[in-house]
Amino acid sequence: MLVTIPAIALIPLLSWLLVYPLGMGVVGAALAALGDEIGLEEVTPLLQAPAATPPGLPLDLDQPLREARDAFEKLYFEHHIAKAGGNMSRVAEAVGLERTHLYRKLKQLDVRVTRRHE
Repeated sequence: MLVTIPAIALIPLLSWLLVYPLGMGVVGAALAALGDEIGLEEVTPLLQAPAATPPGLPLDLDQPLREARDAFEKLYFEHHIAKAGGNMSRVAEAVGLERTHLYRKLKQLDVRVTRRHE
């Protein structure tokens, strides 16, 4: 696979990308290239600004850090509660918290926990 000089010239313009996404972008460009070289047609789409929220992530990343962190933590704990079938001992073990701290965190995040026997 050959990367053309015009395509290489655009790489400094990709400074907003972190190393991993840049590598994935190059891999994607290589896979998209129909011939044996990566040209402007494959590199130019990488210049688009990243989406505010990655596809499939139900979080608004354009909010203050505290709200974004709380939203993530709420999704995180809801995921683990569902995965453990509501068994809070398993949830606590999976997330690495003592049960008392887990319940305190869930209350802080307004995560509703139903008892298994109800």
